[in-house]
Amino acid sequence: MYIILLAAGLSRRMGEANKLLLPYGSKTILETTLENIIAANIGDIVVVIGHEPEKVRAVLEKYPNIFIVENKNYAQGMTSSIQAGIGLTDVGLTDNGQSKTGKSNVSKSNISTSTTGFMICLSDMPLIQPSIYKLIADFFSENLKRDEKTIVQPQFNKIAGNPIIFSNFYKKEILEHTAPEGCRDIVQKHKAHLKKIEMPTDSILRDIDNREEYNKLTSINSVVNCQL
Repeated sequence: MYIILLAAGLSRRMGEANKLLLPYGSKTILETTLENIIAANIGDIVVVIGHEPEKVRAVLEKYPNIFIVENKNYAQGMTSSIQAGIGLTDVGLTDNGQSKTGKSNVSKSNISTSTTGFMICLSDMPLIQPSIYKLIADFFSENLKRDEKTIVQPQFNKIAGNPIIFSNFYKKEILEHTAPEGCRDIVQKHKAHLKKIEMPTDSILRDIDNREEYNKLTSINSVVNCQL
């Protein structure tokens, strides 16, 4: 399975700061989210960058086992970044690591073209622990045995959250999707194959879109660290 970590979008309502590079404990929001995914050990990780790509790439340099793809069309919306990550296995790479389309810049050229599915992760969700990612991935794997069209979405108190997993069956449909802000329409279209899993915490609902949410999350992190 591929984990598509979206780190390309603009920092909405956060002033001049790139929210992904804001401190979260001893690391940044992006580093914390990424390291939680790495620790889950559930698949290959593709990080899609776009906004301030050089600053973000510099933070990612210390993680050798990830793929980095730059979405130059990130301002068009989240869908373009999802497609940049998922489409990596379609466009192929030249010998120097550049995509054959010329639209993306990839850090490694040995990416596999086969996968069971795609977990779409938001990079501003540092509260999601490795155990939660693994719980969702294992649930997907079990359901995939019975239904090749499986879509998995976590929920807390019946409120849907992230990350969501699409089986490889939807690859072509996602790459051709035209709605700019994600794949919600695809989920609705295939509700018969949607499997929901209840989560033990609300971390799957907690992303960071503004300064107030950032302050709340950093406060939660400080409390957790004091308790450890």
